[in-house]
Amino acid sequence: MKLFSCGFLAISFLFATAQEEIITYGEASQLPTSINSTQDDIMPLVSSDGQTLFFVRDEGGETKNGQNIFRSTKNENDWGKATIKTSHLNNKQNNAVVGVSKDGNTLYLVDAYKKDEEANQGIAISKLNGKKWSNPEYIEISGMNYLANHFYGFYVNPEENVMLISMVSENGKGKEDLHIAFKEGDTCWSTPKSLGENVNSEGYEMSPFLTHDNKRIYFSSNGFGGEGDADIFYIDKLGDDWFTWSNPINLGTNVNSASFDAYFSIGQDNLAYFSSNRNDGQNNIFTTQITIEVIGEEPVVEEVVIEEVVIEEPAVEEIVIEESVVVEEAVIEEAIYTVQVAAYKNASNYDSSHLASFGKIEKVILGDGITRFTLGEFKTLNEAIQHKELIRSKGQPDAFVIMYSEGKRTYPELDNGSSIE
Repeated sequence: MKLFSCGFLAISFLFATAQEEIITYGEASQLPTSINSTQDDIMPLVSSDGQTLFFVRDEGGETKNGQNIFRSTKNENDWGKATIKTSHLNNKQNNAVVGVSKDGNTLYLVDAYKKDEEANQGIAISKLNGKKWSNPEYIEISGMNYLANHFYGFYVNPEENVMLISMVSENGKGKEDLHIAFKEGDTCWSTPKSLGENVNSEGYEMSPFLTHDNKRIYFSSNGFGGEGDADIFYIDKLGDDWFTWSNPINLGTNVNSASFDAYFSIGQDNLAYFSSNRNDGQNNIFTTQITIEVIGEEPVVEEVVIEEVVIEEPAVEEIVIEESVVVEEAVIEEAIYTVQVAAYKNASNYDSSHLASFGKIEKVILGDGITRFTLGEFKTLNEAIQHKELIRSKGQPDAFVIMYSEGKRTYPELDNGSSIE
């Protein structure tokens, strides 16, 4: 008598669902007098370890000391009294920290250290030797022509390989435009190139800041409307191309005011810092807490396991057992597809003007109180996917397809970058 063993595979189905991020900016809060003074305090920038805050205090006035670099060290949860412990990095010109290396041992500075005042544009570096910063050394930016009587702004990321520049250029669209340069070798940088017409306006774009993942740029502009003098906006990188960006999005009234708002940067724990002269024209440093909420279900794994069966085979008659797997096809009735383009707790924070060519945007408020903006209504998934790609090409990179079936909102598994395994 023989034993016949029939083994059946365990089959796992992974149903990936689309998720969306809801990003909100808390109400602005002014830093205490340990940081802010009776002079203008601007350009806050926090080191990667979150322990040092660099900023600029304009001490022009009667003393004519220009703009000086101040520094504050974190004491538990509070910033200590700001001081000038980097006095040799300051002179009577305008000085500022525009980048801090990831290890905190290199500072990128506005270059105001040359004897020729007309050449006092550009940047320099200073390295930490023990407890002292070295004398600043000039950095060459290839092909950059400095124009007299114009403003320049810089930001160097912690990895020290990307430089954002706001400046007037020969083929620029307005006043200062946003440009980008890349590190070439140990000390040289590529020729700055404009970030494009949809990013730069006929007004000015200034004070750029690149997030740590290299996917979002915050900046200030007076050329895209908003709350007042200059507002803070962001743009998102579309794909891997450094020169294809979404249209600017306003941060909303929790951050922007009817006055001048600029110099936005992000420290640890998504706590952002910026400057504003909303209080009687005096520039002070404010903070806002960035909250990121992920909406959508986690991937669901369904596993079917058929245990191994051992059958005694008769001595004479041979028994053949065929293996079969039956998969029931899900039937979806009356499915309607649409494209979700945004979701906000405060619907007024979303500017949909860049999607005006697609027609009316529907607003749907679900039980969580979040307003979702959708475009189009389609009977097939393919039509919805094509519409989604068009919307993404118009500067809405996070658009995705959702489906309504029997009154319930679901996510199609064959779109939005998800897959079935």
